[in-house]
Amino acid sequence: MYDNPTKISVILITYNQEKVIGRAIDSVLCQKEYVYEIIIGDDCSTDNNWEIITSYKKKYPDIIKPIRNEKNLGIFGNIENLYDKLSGDLVFFLSGDDVFCDGLFKKTIETIKKKSIDYKNELFAIYFDHRIVFADKRPNYKFSNSLIVKGLNPVRLKIRNLISVRTSCVSVNVLQKFTQIRKDIGIFADGLIDIQQMLYSEKNYYCKYVGSIYNAGIGVSVNVNTKDRAKSYLMYLNELQTILKLCHKDNLRVEYYKYQTLFFLNPSIYNFSKTLINYFASTDLSFGFKGLQIFDLFKFILRALSILPIKI
Repeated sequence: MYDNPTKISVILITYNQEKVIGRAIDSVLCQKEYVYEIIIGDDCSTDNNWEIITSYKKKYPDIIKPIRNEKNLGIFGNIENLYDKLSGDLVFFLSGDDVFCDGLFKKTIETIKKKSIDYKNELFAIYFDHRIVFADKRPNYKFSNSLIVKGLNPVRLKIRNLISVRTSCVSVNVLQKFTQIRKDIGIFADGLIDIQQMLYSEKNYYCKYVGSIYNAGIGVSVNVNTKDRAKSYLMYLNELQTILKLCHKDNLRVEYYKYQTLFFLNPSIYNFSKTLINYFASTDLSFGFKGLQIFDLFKFILRALSILPIKI
């Protein structure tokens, strides 16, 4: 029987993931003494995904709450459909092809006690680190959310890709403020869901712990071609500039990302120079060395040079 005062809910979204969904569910169940419920949204899978989910439901009827959509809603529609299905105090999100690390929820409870978080009333988020494992031969690496402890604006951090919600939780009070996003943006529309966490969380906490494994290169985005990915990213960036009141430097940083993307769609000297101009104009030393993102700039320059001769 669940006997923790803080009720942790996990929202797990999945579609046609019969080969990996069990791994994701097991990563939560192995620490089930800290989990109040697992809300699993199956987006009308056509493989054996649903059968596997219901088999877990039979074994753990008190904790697993599966929901099968009558029609395919897409990734973001599937997520939004689950917002009002939970009854816990804290909410974690998990994709069917990723896993949580054992000890994540214990660390969450410890952080709440250590920081004396009023989890019933505060509008807050707790951030952890995560590890990215690539399907190809690229080396794995750890993404750290440590910059959040410096008191930097989380929206500004998100704009500059210096913070990630991949392993984080929010109070249900924050989730209740979430609104529906534009689905026509495509694969990068997830950033519009993520940014709401930064917008509505009034307090932000950090725990130095690798809380999940992100298995890159095996999800839905793999099937999206480069041109469509670029178009989706540009639409996402334009939407950020529309819905947010960005300071001058953050707006220029968004312009940097836009021209970087436009360069690879149309490798011209103009797009190349605009990328560099906006990079330097948007540099903000308050984010420290990590905020300079020098590696990202060098990688762009090297890729740009490989495309030479550049069209004028």
